[in-house]
Amino acid sequence: MKLLSGSIFSIILVIYSGISGVCGQAETASDSVSTEAIQADKVQLSAQENDTEPEMDTLRIPAIRRIELSLDYLKLISFALPSETKLEGGLGIITKPNIGLSFEFGYGAKMPEDHYKNAAYTVEGIYGRVGLSYHYPFNPGSNLFIGAKYGMSNYQDEATFVIESSLWDVYEDSFSRTDLSARWVEFIAGSESKIKGNFYLGFIFRFRALISHDNFSPLEVFSVPGYGRTMDKTIPALNLYMKYMIRFEK
Repeated sequence: MKLLSGSIFSIILVIYSGISGVCGQAETASDSVSTEAIQADKVQLSAQENDTEPEMDTLRIPAIRRIELSLDYLKLISFALPSETKLEGGLGIITKPNIGLSFEFGYGAKMPEDHYKNAAYTVEGIYGRVGLSYHYPFNPGSNLFIGAKYGMSNYQDEATFVIESSLWDVYEDSFSRTDLSARWVEFIAGSESKIKGNFYLGFIFRFRALISHDNFSPLEVFSVPGYGRTMDKTIPALNLYMKYMIRFEK
């Protein structure tokens, strides 16, 4: 009887131990499956985020590469001349595809001594240009560029003249013409090189073609500020400038 009772107790103990082991293995397996599922979800989410990155790159707007401030230093020499005064500066914006948008502003006054005989003539005014250009960096410190600009000028002229005669009295008169305007286009090409830090020196060759200008007869406007002599419908020109570049990338 005691042997039977001991056998039954042993059987029950073995069955209980087996059931507990199976349940423990089942719980361990369940935890492992849950962990693998969570990791799989994270991997899938990461893959989805990576898949969206190229789409964001394609929607990126081209940024500004640099801003340029320029001064035509050759025109500063005119302040020492009695017959003309000139001043010109510019602002440029260069984008990452190397396309430049430029704005130029200037002032010009000219007092030619040989334009009219027995007359004192002056023309002065302000002008501006806007244009597009392509910039090619052929080495780390130098750029080539080519483009086109549209120019506008608002100016005025005045003169005092004397007509002398051996038969008649001397005739003296004057005129003043204000709010005059002119338009032209120009094709440009040039080069610039770094001298130190963000400072550059360069030149621009321009070929200008006059579109329209206010004029009068018989005393025509001699010169348009920013363009040149009105008797020339096309004019080549050369500008020397110094430039400071504000960069937005390495």
